[in-house]
Amino acid sequence: VSLAMAGVDVSVQGRLADASRFAVEFTMAGFETVGAWIALAAALIALALADRRPSRAVAVSSAVVVFVAAGAWKVLGFTPLHVWVTWIPAEVQQDYGTEYASMVFEPAAVGWQIAAVGIALAVALVVAIEAARAGAAAKDGPAEESEVS
Repeated sequence: VSLAMAGVDVSVQGRLADASRFAVEFTMAGFETVGAWIALAAALIALALADRRPSRAVAVSSAVVVFVAAGAWKVLGFTPLHVWVTWIPAEVQQDYGTEYASMVFEPAAVGWQIAAVGIALAVALVVAIEAARAGAAAKDGPAEESEVS
């Protein structure tokens, strides 16, 4: 869902070749931002962890990856991958980042991304704790089974 929802609000200002001013605002979809892809990756890792009973090493390392992904989302979440719109004039795109044109990227409402990363963190943490407990129980030796007649 976060791939289809809004990701970043963009404001573009510049001058065209005929010296006229160009200004436009639009919203980039989530698939055009780093944050939505990080949220998807974290959710897929959590789904894989929840679907199987991983070993302690796999569970802990996967949980670490999800925590790193959450930190990366916090830092890079609103970074655009590419401005896919073709209606921004070429001279404005060419001058992007110079004194002649600017693009300002502002975070949009990303509740779905926050939910995906948060749920992935919770699942990864629970699976890692369960795997650690199962590993500790296995070290203590097998539990005695009672006979059922």
